[in-house]
Amino acid sequence: MDTLSHKIVSIHQPNYLPWSGFFYKLYCSDAFVFLDHVKLNKKSFTRRTFIADREHSEGKVLLTIPLCKHADDTIINELIIDHSKDWATKHLDRIYRYYLHFPFFKSSFFVLETILQNAKQYHKLSDLNIFLIKTLAAHLDLERKYYLSSEMDLHSKKNEMNAEIVQLVGGQVYFCGEGAKDTYFDNQAFDRLKIKFQYSEFLNYINDCPYRLDAVACKTSILDLLFWAGKEGVINYFNQIKTQKNARS
Repeated sequence: MDTLSHKIVSIHQPNYLPWSGFFYKLYCSDAFVFLDHVKLNKKSFTRRTFIADREHSEGKVLLTIPLCKHADDTIINELIIDHSKDWATKHLDRIYRYYLHFPFFKSSFFVLETILQNAKQYHKLSDLNIFLIKTLAAHLDLERKYYLSSEMDLHSKKNEMNAEIVQLVGGQVYFCGEGAKDTYFDNQAFDRLKIKFQYSEFLNYINDCPYRLDAVACKTSILDLLFWAGKEGVINYFNQIKTQKNARS
C-alpha cells in the first residue's frame, strides 16, 4: 500500500449519498479511509440515505439501494446491488421532484444524474458509494488522499483497528464523529501509538449557522445542503462550524 504522512485521518464506512456531517469529516481531514472490510450493519446508512421532504410526515424520506441475497456476515465490499429493480431511476425522480426549485439544483444535479443513470455498471455497493462520495467531494473541491481498509493487512478490531489504520497511513490525529465519545472510551491503543483525537461534534454546531430554517434537513443527505447553498456555500457552512467549534474549545 502506497502511504504518505498525513496529519489528520478520518475513517468511515462507504455510505450511500451520506449526510453533511460525513463530508464535514472529509473537509477537516487530510486523508480518508473507507472501512469496507467489515460486515454490513443493518441499521447503518451504507445502502440507504435520507433526503428532505416537507410533504412527508417526518420531513424526510428514505432511499434504499436493493441488494442481492447475502449472508448476514457478508462484508461491505462483497455486497452486490440488485439491478433487477429500477431503483436508480426512482431515486433520481424523487430527488428531482423535491429539489428542482432549490437555488443551486441545476449547477449540481448533473453530477449525481450522470452517475445514477449509469449505476448498472457498478455491481458492488461499495464501488458505487465510493465513486459517488469521491465525485461529490471533487465537485466541492475537497481533494483528499483515499484508502480502502480492505487493502490493508489489519490484525485488530474496534479501537485497536482504528488506531492501527491511522498509523498505517501515517496519521497523527484521528478525526472521528460524535458517536466516538461513547464508542471509543478506551484510548489506550491510540495513546500507545501517540495518536491524538479530534471530535467532529458537527451536530452541536449546526444551529449556530443554519443554511435554512429546517432542523430535519440538516441531518439528511449532503444533497440538501448542496442544492440549497451551492458548492461554495457548503464549504462556507463547514468553515463557519469549524470556526464556531474552535472558538468554544
